Amino acid sequence: GRFHEFSVHIFPPFHRARLKHLSFRYESAINDYDNILRNKSLAENSSLLRIDYENISNKIVASEVMFFKGMAFWENKNFTRSAETFESILKEFPDSRWVGLIYFYLGDSYENLNKIEKAINSYQAITIDIKSRFIDAVVSNHLYDYMELTPAAIRLHFLMMGFVHLN
Repeated sequence: GRFHEFSVHIFPPFHRARLKHLSFRYESAINDYDNILRNKSLAENSSLLRIDYENISNKIVASEVMFFKGMAFWENKNFTRSAETFESILKEFPDSRWVGLIYFYLGDSYENLNKIEKAINSYQAITIDIKSRFIDAVVSNHLYDYMELTPAAIRLHFLMMGFVHLN
């Protein structure tokens, strides 16, 4: 038979949530992410997480699922909830592999909420932390040399220029 709607029910929970998310079904994806956060064993055998992690712990499930939940809020333009979600990841999982992106989207969320000082602090966290966040020396030196060209640095530059005029 023909598929009238993209069917995701055959996939395991985390996979299903990500597919909904990627097909712009944000509310439904967020509900799925919340279900996984309530019952982390739903994702403990996730083949998607196995691509990046050898051992999948509850902590890894929570940090990954919360990151994508924050992204779904951000993509759905719910900047209050995305900022809350990203802030709580930074508190609970400061070692998240997404930390650079988290600061970037947090800054963007604050910018959209017109909380300019918080936006600046978030963007600065990336540019200041850039050395400590990267283990590979070659990568770290490259980023350090080209730091002024990173999206966060560019946003920060324009924000600071605007901020100077505001004060």
